[in-house]
Amino acid sequence: MVGWLRPLIVVGVLIAGVLPAAAAQDCSPAGVAKTRGEFKQAYDKKDFDGADAIMTPLWNDCVVDKDIDPVLRAWLSTDTAILAHRRGDDDACLQALLEYIPPSAELDTLPANLQQAIRFNYGLCRPYCDRYGGPSASCESLRASAEREKLVDGHFAEKPCPFETGGSPTVALPDGRCLTVFAAAPWHYAQGDEGNLDHQDSETVCPRLDLARMAGGKLALTPLAVPKQSMLRSLDVCCNAINLAINTRGQIELTPSENPPENCLIGHRWNAEQDIFVLLGDRFRLIHRLDFQ
Repeated sequence: MVGWLRPLIVVGVLIAGVLPAAAAQDCSPAGVAKTRGEFKQAYDKKDFDGADAIMTPLWNDCVVDKDIDPVLRAWLSTDTAILAHRRGDDDACLQALLEYIPPSAELDTLPANLQQAIRFNYGLCRPYCDRYGGPSASCESLRASAEREKLVDGHFAEKPCPFETGGSPTVALPDGRCLTVFAAAPWHYAQGDEGNLDHQDSETVCPRLDLARMAGGKLALTPLAVPKQSMLRSLDVCCNAINLAINTRGQIELTPSENPPENCLIGHRWNAEQDIFVLLGDRFRLIHRLDFQ
């Protein structure tokens, strides 16, 4: 669970006397319905602090790490989201809705009226990500999800090389050869360099691509020239682990293992990346580049 939806731990210091123990939260379907009714009453009166005081223990005691009906959980999530919005916390609103934000398999299984409520509340909170310039886990999750939806679905599949190449990852090609990736050399800085990127050669510090084949029982490697537009020649992202895949047309897909990847220079998650290549003889031709710059 993320953000302020995590269970609360409240430490009270009593000056005089001892307060009676709070009644245990009733997590039965009837108990949750009753508490949710009390929440709605407070919300309708615009007593948002009171509504929060009702929702927080309900969520902590009856939802977190509990086996709860998914429809009821979704109703409580959208209640939590709209309350956060009314209290001026749209980041928390989005956090409450993250698993339901379209396109979402979880959203598609819910009743139509609940889907409508979630979409409406999401529409209220979504503009926050356009206004806010600082770090936000919920906005980054939304951006990453939107970018992944734009990746080309070329029916790619991983097909590792059947023989050892010394590199990783690998992909087997239709003609019996393989494409293999070799790790990059460490970045190097001269004294007083202060991280000047002009001194970094992407051909050296980014991964190398080779064609591999078996000839007379021995491994033969042929280096491939990588187009400078490829993510494999971008100092921003070429430090990331990558995946190789191929489709039935012989097109080769190259993506970061975690997509969007971390930016090699600043450490934050960067834009989603996808390169699609075709191999023409011993030449690697980039036919599609997606980096959402």
